[in-house]
Amino acid sequence: MPDAVQQPQPAGGLMLLSHADTDLLTLAKARELLPAELEVSSYSLNALRSEDQIEALLAGEIGRARIIVLRVHGPLSCVPGFERLRSRCVERGQSLILISGTGELSPEFSQTVNVPADVIETAARYLALGGINNFIDLCHFLSDRLLLTGYGCGPPNPMPEHGVYLPDMDIATIEEWEQQSDPRKPTAAVLFYRAHRMSGNVGFIDAITQALEARGMNALCIFTSSLQSKEAGKPAAFQWVEGRADVLISTLSFALGEINAGNVTQAGEVITSLGQLGIPVIQAIASGMARGAWEGSRRGLSALDTAINVAIPEFDGRIISVPVSFKERGASGSEGLYVAHEERIERVAGIAARLAALRRTSNSERRVAFVLTNSAAKASQVGGAVGLDTPASLLTTLHAMRSRRYKISALPETSDELMQRLLERGAYDDRYPLDPNHAERFSKAVYHKLFSAFPEKARRRMEDFWGQPQTHGFSVRSTKPKTDKKLLGSLAGKIAALEREPWSDERDYHFAALSFGNALVALQPPRGYGIDPDIVANPAPCPFLFINIDGNLSVAALDASAAAAGVAVREVSPVLHDVQGASIGANHALAMCAHISSAGTLWRMTHTR
Repeated sequence: MPDAVQQPQPAGGLMLLSHADTDLLTLAKARELLPAELEVSSYSLNALRSEDQIEALLAGEIGRARIIVLRVHGPLSCVPGFERLRSRCVERGQSLILISGTGELSPEFSQTVNVPADVIETAARYLALGGINNFIDLCHFLSDRLLLTGYGCGPPNPMPEHGVYLPDMDIATIEEWEQQSDPRKPTAAVLFYRAHRMSGNVGFIDAITQALEARGMNALCIFTSSLQSKEAGKPAAFQWVEGRADVLISTLSFALGEINAGNVTQAGEVITSLGQLGIPVIQAIASGMARGAWEGSRRGLSALDTAINVAIPEFDGRIISVPVSFKERGASGSEGLYVAHEERIERVAGIAARLAALRRTSNSERRVAFVLTNSAAKASQVGGAVGLDTPASLLTTLHAMRSRRYKISALPETSDELMQRLLERGAYDDRYPLDPNHAERFSKAVYHKLFSAFPEKARRRMEDFWGQPQTHGFSVRSTKPKTDKKLLGSLAGKIAALEREPWSDERDYHFAALSFGNALVALQPPRGYGIDPDIVANPAPCPFLFINIDGNLSVAALDASAAAAGVAVREVSPVLHDVQGASIGANHALAMCAHISSAGTLWRMTHTR
């Protein structure tokens, strides 16, 4: 009888396959501290699409491992080729450990191979508690129990669910943070997920810290498992924020409050706890996209990112800012690492610094600009909002500001009177022509200087559509534009037919606004000089820009919905702010909120496309 075919015996150490990128990141950090002879590798189950892939892994990395840990976020059926993997482990005498990443006690996870029950239980505890030290002990434990080595290990060590993060300390206390902070400086608290702390995936948090400190602020970084985890009726993480921070930067997804999709969403206790902090809350977006995909996308953030990091957090009243990090694959190609976007982090740090300064500015010195929507350029639709009375809300807000000692001059008696006075100054509707004698103005010479700092590629595209702005006189359009005529389309002809730039004279651009002391109410100008907005909206960059408040004069193309706010602020401080950075073109998703000038000016708008 012929001898049985002998299966090749695996010669390697341990391999972890998991749906959680934080598991893989933590293992990558732990591997640096493990003995060189203890081979450890990992693979993301999110990248496993077919049984062909599992076959390739069985012939490679998985086939060489002697211990395989499979941590699944869901049923085992979501792992392509699981049965093939299990049968191969049986054939080769490999140890297969099955662990539910959600803590589910399902009978199917008992299909382990060559592993005692107590080993599975202990391994699950190491993984559930997380942290680099627990992962080191996990590797030592499995090697000692299943490969009969003698490394030794400690028991699973519970890590804090919430706490203070200092880069050079494993576990920090608020007292240790206070020792190194400067009480004379404003403080920005930074919230991030505990999973990032446990996996060592804190590069983007360190970058935020450095940007805040460079702006003369203390950075109080706090990790938490969730804002839903409460103590004394408040999110546990808030115990370190209250009384210490001037502004809060949150990188957490979703909302603190309960969202009622079928009815009115009530504020409730959780939102009250945010209000009790008494500080602005900025939403900094830790994107799940790769940076290249974001930069190349016409819509910017993915639908998922927009939902969980923009739309839903807005229910908490958070001030939506910009992406500060993107999820990139590590050197091994298996783990997802949140990589900082330095320029966007500078943007968020700038917002935080100005909000902190504004908080320390008395109400009597604060200046606020309100920009009413006017997308159709029709006077009858100014401030339009379905089911809402925008003018009445605005008037109520102005009265409330006056009661809080903002310098607000005499107000109209009714909201109808408010709108009538505003429209009497002129609008962008032929029935209410903008009167140069009552319009607010922005110098063309100043605009030209700022426009000159715009990135060359985007500047050229704007000039092909709208002409080259002049320090005096009207914009001059080239007879031979450099942009492809197919991109210019019929819009170019419509613009060329304009004899002169509307809403301007030789020296200034005009815009519609009404001043009430330290409050300014302005109208959003049309995107393209009264041309059909449906034609203008898609192919053309708008003929307006925002100027960077940080002083480096970086600019970005924005919709005209932003231009009114920008120009309006000329009266209080000649500074505006770019939205998406110098390299961003008109087709990228743009979002801006709560831009604060050095003069203490606050305005808020959001634009996403």
